Amino acid sequence: MHYHNVFLVKAEDSGIAIAMVKLFLEPYYEGVEVEPYKEYLSEQDIQQIAEYYKCRPDDVDSILEAMPKWDGDEGGVDKKGIFYWRTYNPRGEWDWYQFGGRWMWCPLVEKYMDNIAKPGTDHYWNRFHDPEVKGKKWLCEFPDGTVDWLDYGSEYPLQKWTNNNPTWFEVIDATDSKFFEHIEISLKAKVDADEWDEQQIAKYETGKEEDRTDMLEWYRRKLKTRQKRWTISSYFWNITDDCQGLDKERIGANPTHWFLVNVDLHS
Repeated sequence: MHYHNVFLVKAEDSGIAIAMVKLFLEPYYEGVEVEPYKEYLSEQDIQQIAEYYKCRPDDVDSILEAMPKWDGDEGGVDKKGIFYWRTYNPRGEWDWYQFGGRWMWCPLVEKYMDNIAKPGTDHYWNRFHDPEVKGKKWLCEFPDGTVDWLDYGSEYPLQKWTNNNPTWFEVIDATDSKFFEHIEISLKAKVDADEWDEQQIAKYETGKEEDRTDMLEWYRRKLKTRQKRWTISSYFWNITDDCQGLDKERIGANPTHWFLVNVDLHS
């Protein structure tokens, strides 16, 4: 799933702003392996494993034997209960990202939309079947002066160029007329996400939904985590102050050194 994030950072220039965003995101990469730690199973976890592998929930040896087949990792037991040995990053939020991506500020997609979708529609060209474009390519001129012949019906080459050249359009400073507008839109998305999770918690607490306990805890953890630190569904984050707030007067006093960086994160 893709998540649109806008990062606020104080930096000397746009290139440093990009580097600081990359550095900020590194600890949240899902592929980072950490020292083994214990993740304890809930009563419902144990019940589900027991039901699937047709053993008793109190048959600890059978549960331990089934755990690697159930979720891939070996487990153990101590005074607190049955646990998995985990090595994946407990702070992991993303597996890949692009600067710009689906929400890029770069005007390339808008400029060349007729080569991506059929004019006047939201239907993408099919370069294999649509007779108007079958066997044809179109010439794209990128903002840096480079050109390339591209297939009809795909915006990925435009997103790739934007990701490889983020300082052209995906970083803006506080002198840009849309600077605070981008922040307000992102903050609204965060409020909407919080409200959605609260609605799901209320729904699953009614006891009318299947697997309500699993989902109830999942939404509670999601909401609690998002309130404490950056997550992919924070949508806006002030990297410099490590919070979701901002000081407009502080930014306005030095507008050419405060940047917004536009990122499409996938998880």
